[in-house]
Amino acid sequence: MAEWKDAETDLRRRWSELGLDAEMVPGSGAGIRKGDVRTRDLMGESKQTSRISYSVTEATMAKLEAQGHQSLRTGILVVTLGTGRRIYVMDAHIAEEWIEKLAAHGELQ
Repeated sequence: MAEWKDAETDLRRRWSELGLDAEMVPGSGAGIRKGDVRTRDLMGESKQTSRISYSVTEATMAKLEAQGHQSLRTGILVVTLGTGRRIYVMDAHIAEEWIEKLAAHGELQ
């Protein structure tokens, strides 16, 4: 199924559009460099399913957090559902930190 590579390419393209210097990780993180798409601060793990749902487990999140910590990046799981909807999954403390920063700059109320 070649579609998984499309999801990674779409993620890299989207992060680049957002102004990030995003790069695809050769071998999809099978070697020392983990994640599928990386920036200086983020490590994106891309998952794609043909279904309308995707199960996120404690083990998945623990692995993502450990790999992010190891690479000195914030790990984010990016799931593309069969409908085309893209969902970002991250630990609450990451989302809360971003909310706090946006609120402090008056960009969120």
